[in-house]
Amino acid sequence: MKENAREYLISLLQRQIPFLVSLFYIFFEYAALDFGRLEIRPMLGISSIFFWLFNRPDIFNLWSVAVLGSICGFLSFAPAGLHLFSFLLMYVIEMKLSKYMSNKLFIINFLSFALILLVVVTSEWVLMTIYYKKAVPFLFIFLSWIVTICLYPLVADINLRIAKKFLPEEDFLDG
Repeated sequence: MKENAREYLISLLQRQIPFLVSLFYIFFEYAALDFGRLEIRPMLGISSIFFWLFNRPDIFNLWSVAVLGSICGFLSFAPAGLHLFSFLLMYVIEMKLSKYMSNKLFIINFLSFALILLVVVTSEWVLMTIYYKKAVPFLFIFLSWIVTICLYPLVADINLRIAKKFLPEEDFLDG
């Protein structure tokens, strides 16, 4: 009985690893990355979310995305619900396109991330423009998108190493 409880607890913790890693990236994004007057902020949390949705949709689900979007929205000074909307938009687009992205090559993953993130940041920009009733400068959002795209391989590599170390080998869907 004690062994079954221990195995269950280990399995439960393993299933929370993608959520906890993404939560760490979100906290790191808002606590440690400050570029002073430049309003460029790499979106590490959404990068991690994309990685886990692409590779492990079985243990990273809608609830994880919604909770992380709410936490990100709470930590930022963006309009209420903006990050939640962005994260859920990323989730919906990726789930709709996942059947077409069954090839697990990194280049497919990377290009998919770049295009989906462009849609997400553009929709964020449109919503912020509507909210503030004036055109928000797109340059900083575009630069944040570029920095996020450049950092995605690093985020993906770290997540892959974490997955291979802590998640059962037969469960991980890498290519």
